[in-house]
Amino acid sequence: MSLPTSVNGPKPVEGTANELTYVDIGASFCVVNGNNAGNTEVINACKKFLQFIYSDAELQAYTKLTGTNRALIEYPIENSVYEDMDNYMQSYQNVVKRASNAKVLYSVSDTATFLNSPTTFKMKKGGIPITTAKIGNKTYDSLLIAMRSVDASAADIFKATRMSTSDWNAYYTA
Repeated sequence: MSLPTSVNGPKPVEGTANELTYVDIGASFCVVNGNNAGNTEVINACKKFLQFIYSDAELQAYTKLTGTNRALIEYPIENSVYEDMDNYMQSYQNVVKRASNAKVLYSVSDTATFLNSPTTFKMKKGGIPITTAKIGNKTYDSLLIAMRSVDASAADIFKATRMSTSDWNAYYTA
C-alpha cells in the first residue's frame, strides 16, 4: 500500500507518495530455560538446533510446509518450492517478492530500547491471540511482557497462548 497523505494538506505530487510500503509484523521467539545457564552441553545443543532450523534446507522446508517465510529473515525461495505451493501460498509469496522492492517497516527490533519498552513501540495487531498471553485474569500484550511480569515457566507462557473453543469462536467468527 502507499504511504498515507494528509487529508487536509496539499495533494501529493505524482510519484512522491505512491512508494510501496509494507509493514512486517512477524515475530520469532526462542526460549531456553534459565536453569541451563552454565550448562554448556545444553546451550551448545540449543545453538546447534537454531543453526539447523535456520539452515538453507530447513528454511525451504518451512516455507514449503507453511507457505510463509520465517519471521525477521530474508531468504530466496527456490522455484521448485514456489511451484509446489497452492495459489494462496503463491499469492503470499508474490507479496513478499514485491516487498523486496519497497520500503519495509518492521514492528520489532532486537535493540535494548525496544526490548525494554515493548508496549511503547508495539504496533497494534488487533490483539492477535498467538501474540498475547492470558495468565489468570490478566492478558499481556506480548509474550515477552508476560514472561517478564509473572513467575511462570516458558511452558506456562506457551500454554497461555492457547484458546478455548468459545474464545476462538468469539474472536474469529464474531
